[in-house]
Amino acid sequence: MQIESICIRRETMEEPLRSTCLLPRFNSVVGFYQKGGDQYDEILPPPPSPGGGVMGQLRVIDGILYAAGTRGCIYKRVGKNNWVALNGGMNVKGASQHKAEGASWPEALRLADAQPSTNTINGKGGKIFCAGDGGEVFFLGREEWVRVESNTNAVLTDIQIASSGDTYVCGWKGALLVGDEKGFKSIATGIDDYFKTMTFFNGQLYIGGAKGIYRLEDGSVRPVYSNQFASFNCVELDSYDGELLVVSDRLFLLFDGAQWRRVENPDNSDILRQ
Repeated sequence: MQIESICIRRETMEEPLRSTCLLPRFNSVVGFYQKGGDQYDEILPPPPSPGGGVMGQLRVIDGILYAAGTRGCIYKRVGKNNWVALNGGMNVKGASQHKAEGASWPEALRLADAQPSTNTINGKGGKIFCAGDGGEVFFLGREEWVRVESNTNAVLTDIQIASSGDTYVCGWKGALLVGDEKGFKSIATGIDDYFKTMTFFNGQLYIGGAKGIYRLEDGSVRPVYSNQFASFNCVELDSYDGELLVVSDRLFLLFDGAQWRRVENPDNSDILRQ
């Protein structure tokens, strides 16, 4: 089973045990691994149309779990073992549904092919965005998604919200956008890399790509030089308790704002000696 996304659900009055939550790429479940060792799965609603169900990201937004995937597979957890579809306003009909409504088969296939393929979801303070292939960015307004102008056709992979309220979206070919529910503009990076993860650390936006990590400084994106001599594939960035965490294929890096520390994964010790 390929795990696509991981996040932590904090303790609440209703569910007092903290859980590590896992989202598989192809399985329509979310795994909960509770503090203390107990484990259980919660089943997601079925995809709204054929071809859906490839999941991209799991996120806690304002204390609530959300999951995002292809063809309208966006879900909100409203309680234990209770997930609801959240795809109002999106094109989620399959070709057969369009055909039944009177479209010709070529037109029905075209409409079905235009279904959104969302890869990421995030938000803060009641504002929620999702984004995906073809430069698609949506804003959730009154339980319905509204398409927002992104001014790009890049595959978009991650969303972060600044303390100022500005929303940042990154993606393939060095794509970096900033904006809000009224629209986004591109930040020219001049970087040929596959951006796929972001986080804020010490008030600055860090971006992880297939060739390493970067930082947004005064409107420009610049490489960040760590204690690694070669480029590496950054698969995840996070920040917590005064440290930046960089997850690569074979190792972890920790940065406290002054010094870098490399943490080896013991499972990769044989590979790293090669």
